[in-house]
Amino acid sequence: MKKTTFLLFLLLTSVCGLMAQPTITLKFTGHDIYGNYARLSQVQITNHSKGWQETLTWPDTVLVLQNSVGIREDVSSGDFELLPNIPNPFNGETDVRLRTGISGEVVMRVFDLMGKEVTSFSSVCEPGDHHFRVQLNTADIYLLTAVCNGKSSSIKMVNSGTSGINSIEYITEEKTATGPSKGTVTRPFNFGDEMEYIGYCDLTNGTTVQSPLMTQNLMYSQTIPLLFQVSTNGDGYPCAEATTVTDYDGNTYNTVKIGNQCWMKENLRTTRYADGSLISTSTSPSTTTAYCFSPNLADSMIPMYGRLYNWAAVMHGSDGSTSNPSGVQGVCPTGWHVPSNAEWSQLKSYVSMHNEFVCSGVATYCAKALADSIGWNESWETCSPGNDPIKNNATGLSLRPSGGFYPPNIVTNAGNTADYWTSTSVGDTGVNAHARIYRILHSSATLNNTMAFRSSALPVRCVRD
Repeated sequence: MKKTTFLLFLLLTSVCGLMAQPTITLKFTGHDIYGNYARLSQVQITNHSKGWQETLTWPDTVLVLQNSVGIREDVSSGDFELLPNIPNPFNGETDVRLRTGISGEVVMRVFDLMGKEVTSFSSVCEPGDHHFRVQLNTADIYLLTAVCNGKSSSIKMVNSGTSGINSIEYITEEKTATGPSKGTVTRPFNFGDEMEYIGYCDLTNGTTVQSPLMTQNLMYSQTIPLLFQVSTNGDGYPCAEATTVTDYDGNTYNTVKIGNQCWMKENLRTTRYADGSLISTSTSPSTTTAYCFSPNLADSMIPMYGRLYNWAAVMHGSDGSTSNPSGVQGVCPTGWHVPSNAEWSQLKSYVSMHNEFVCSGVATYCAKALADSIGWNESWETCSPGNDPIKNNATGLSLRPSGGFYPPNIVTNAGNTADYWTSTSVGDTGVNAHARIYRILHSSATLNNTMAFRSSALPVRCVRD
């Protein structure tokens, strides 16, 4: 009797195992010899045991294997499916697509591990692919669910950073044929199959590099790192010599390489100089007294837009500079400096000379390539950051429209303007003193060189020494 019970237990365990393991998800990531992220242009997957091969092409870097035989349990309806978010894990912000063959109101919700709803979004969607951006403020594991007309789908997401807000933003719709995602295939497989993986990465010099062939047995869903034995550190990648930089307050910023310059990828948020001295908070305009404050006077906007500084705070007692590099550390962390007008001009010239960074083939139309894909107010002007913003940020610089403080006592709304200080002064030192700035508007295709009163408060980007 005991033997029969044991055999029945094994049978039930095997059947339940088949039902609980209907699919295997393989997620691929790329890194170079410096640990920098390397975008995978293609991944070639070969199952030598079963004799089949699949190729993923960017942006598909996830392969979902569904067995063609045996018992299978679907986690969502075939005509209503949340595709795996990219990237995952993510640093505060990730993109997800909903593929639906039905129309109606879609309700999306994000829950934490305790079952608490973190944020939600609802919209009427037609059949096709719908692109959403999810931003989460706290590092944790989350469940994203989508429901429409009684059908539902869900995915797990791992957040390792912070965006400063919790939100689900609708980006765009692609009315394409519905069905399995490019990365979902029905292929025969058994646990233990001999697998082979090869990754390909397109470098900025036009060449393509291949990762060493990787072989392993297929055992479970996992993330597979593909390592390239070269530096992939081209435009848009983190700087090889400093992938991040940390200020005195402990804020850490990502970096980005463009040409031979290494820029901060985020707006400065510090309240102290590198020597530890405090920067005053004020809303009274001053040409000589250093101060900073929050965009739109809202501290909640600092994680996304950084802080705003008047020119005295930016320079920290230094004289104006027209040199390249400027030699002015000012408000920047040690090893970094406030870019001069010449350094911003160098950035603009470099971007304008590369076809992949200009819009409609016009050399001066580089605003979209420099602007982040979030935060911009809508614009109907072609080639402007507010027009189809998902196509922004080809350079990775991620300039955001934080607005500014322009005396007398005018606070501009974030979403329209991205103005950035330079270390280059204009005119006298009196009440009418100015400094050079670089500006992107939500409705303009160009990066413009203009000037602002030194009593204004604007965001800052630093450049590595």
